[in-house]
Amino acid sequence: MPRRDNHVVYEKDGTKGIRIQGWDICTHHESILKNEEIEKYSDELGFNMPEMIFGNNYFRAKRTDGGHGIELCALDALRQVKTGPNSYKEVQVRIAENWTNRSRYTGINEVVKPFDWTFTTNYPGRCLGSLEFVQTTKYSIDYDKLREPEPILFYNEVMLFEDDLGDNGMSRLSFK
Repeated sequence: MPRRDNHVVYEKDGTKGIRIQGWDICTHHESILKNEEIEKYSDELGFNMPEMIFGNNYFRAKRTDGGHGIELCALDALRQVKTGPNSYKEVQVRIAENWTNRSRYTGINEVVKPFDWTFTTNYPGRCLGSLEFVQTTKYSIDYDKLREPEPILFYNEVMLFEDDLGDNGMSRLSFK
């Protein structure tokens, strides 16, 4: 592991990370899930999955002294996708109203297994360890400090899932 000043950068078996000031921050990359793994997700969550799920990818920022931290992963994010009778109605493509008005068929509006087919999620991540480390503080962000040029010590982009939504654009969940 190369050592630079007060931090350690490492990379091994698809995991890249940095240990700095009591934190271990890492990302993990693997290939997309196989069909049987995607079917398992679909059965568990009750809706069709995105075309490409990187189910073993994650981001983790964890305290080295107590294990408190946060983690981001695909399955947890997909658990936040809305399901239910009207969930799919929240997002519609521009042409949807024209299709409805031109339809020669009536009564085809029943949706089996309704869900938000854009895979929209309000996923905040998952807390690791006790939530006791989360606390309100009187401190605020020092924006002047943020404006100072600093070297980038660690950077990575990780994809959690992606779907082309037919001809209606793309849905992608990734983080940097």
